[in-house]
Amino acid sequence: METITIQFSRGRGILSSLVAWGTWSWSSHVDIVIPIAGASELLVGANAGLGVSLRNSSKVLADSKQVERYTVQVENKADVYNSALSLVGSGYDWMGILGIVSRTRVQNKNKFFCSEFVAHVLLENGVGLFNQPLHRITPRDLISSTKLSKV
Repeated sequence: METITIQFSRGRGILSSLVAWGTWSWSSHVDIVIPIAGASELLVGANAGLGVSLRNSSKVLADSKQVERYTVQVENKADVYNSALSLVGSGYDWMGILGIVSRTRVQNKNKFFCSEFVAHVLLENGVGLFNQPLHRITPRDLISSTKLSKV
């Protein structure tokens, strides 16, 4: 088994605070950390306005109010990274955000919000974090998974 790193964060803005409040969590966002040899790490995740995209981890760290990292065991981390990267360019799941509140949503397989994206990539690679639909998983749910270990 190998491990990958998942990064939880909370930005400094009002939208980030609203997401954290609405999901009963300190965290408002989650990404998969991809180490790059000889360079800073990249984060891949679903971001409002951008969809699934890559970001520089040092910039996110500088712009965040709080950051925590967790590891999770996977069979093959290269497969996880490839799965995540293959979804770059997918849309952001705005209706999914509304569905968390209303609990009335069908999962859109072509769009993701951050925690749905991370859970989807892990499940594609044999790591099921929960026995609940992916479209209802929030950052708080991910943090509470017994399969994650705090770094």
